[in-house]
Amino acid sequence: MTRQGRRGLLVILVISIAVCLVQLCQDVDATVYTLTRTYYDAEGNEVDITQEVPVEEQEQEQQEEDEPLELLVNINTADIDALDQLPGIGPALAQRIIDYREAYGGFIAPEELMEVKGVGEKLYAKIAPYIIVNALENR
Repeated sequence: MTRQGRRGLLVILVISIAVCLVQLCQDVDATVYTLTRTYYDAEGNEVDITQEVPVEEQEQEQQEEDEPLELLVNINTADIDALDQLPGIGPALAQRIIDYREAYGGFIAPEELMEVKGVGEKLYAKIAPYIIVNALENR
């Protein structure tokens, strides 16, 4: 067998192994595996560092995550803290919203929020149920 023939077979072998590894990794559910480590205190006694959360607490936390926020934020009067409570809005984006509001005299409609850098259609759709524009406080 020639040198080029061996290289060709080696390349095919490497590619085949890579394809098998990719398929294997896609089939593995990473949430099933946990890494464990034994911890010891100063006297050499084994210590359990896992914190078990009762099932009721886990269910309650899941329900809290699933429940929609029960707040309405007037984007013409809200401060940074109020805007920061909206999903997907952090302090920096809240400040940009306030800067836009001050520069343009407020918002006429909630959709105008998409004019602020960082607020696209996806984020707007996420926060739309929680924002209002009070008609009395428009430009």
